[in-house]
Amino acid sequence: MKELLNKYLIWILYLLLATGINTYGQTQGCNFKPGNITLTLAGQTQAPTVVSYVVLLDANNIITYKSTPNNTTLYNVRVGGYQAASITYDMNQSIIPNIEVGSDFNNLEHCLKSNTVDLSVCDCNTYSSTITVPPANGINPQYVLTNGRGIIQAISTSTTFNNLTNDVYNLYVVCGNGSISNLTIGGKITNIAASNFCMPNPLPYIICTPDCVPLCVPISVVRTRTR
Repeated sequence: MKELLNKYLIWILYLLLATGINTYGQTQGCNFKPGNITLTLAGQTQAPTVVSYVVLLDANNIITYKSTPNNTTLYNVRVGGYQAASITYDMNQSIIPNIEVGSDFNNLEHCLKSNTVDLSVCDCNTYSSTITVPPANGINPQYVLTNGRGIIQAISTSTTFNNLTNDVYNLYVVCGNGSISNLTIGGKITNIAASNFCMPNPLPYIICTPDCVPLCVPISVVRTRTR
């Protein structure tokens, strides 16, 4: 570790899930569907001999998924709750860390490790492009739909959202008289004050509508006479 620090100034690494660590005291919603997931990594030193990995940890801090070197995509991730983290080291250092699936993240040495970020992978539970959410109690409830990274996609006083695409969504409800600061489409749900939420936990909607190529049209199979 000392050798790495002497050669490069490496800042703390951050895994940028826009949902990140929720600051409003609620449990997080879903972030991804199962399959291939891509995270955003920032703050690590960029140099030809410096290598970074992204890993997912289970509840016991055991590495469950590991990216290829300098790649932020993890492949074939199953449904579950994880912690995401990054690991960086210099390939020229005398001792190379052994980063393998099944290793204890806490026991890794001769590398720099980032903070961990909670991450949830959820299976499909909705198969329509229209969803109707439960009505909420409170003063002037507004129904807020975010994507899996916590970016606000829609705000409505109605409990129905139409024309949604295949994606991960989380529903939040905010209440109150007058305007609510930072409540804008394209903004982050984490920027809304905790006192504005009138539903304790977000509701996940993981939409998996059929993909039709090139168009969804009925196909008729008919029997023809042959000579």
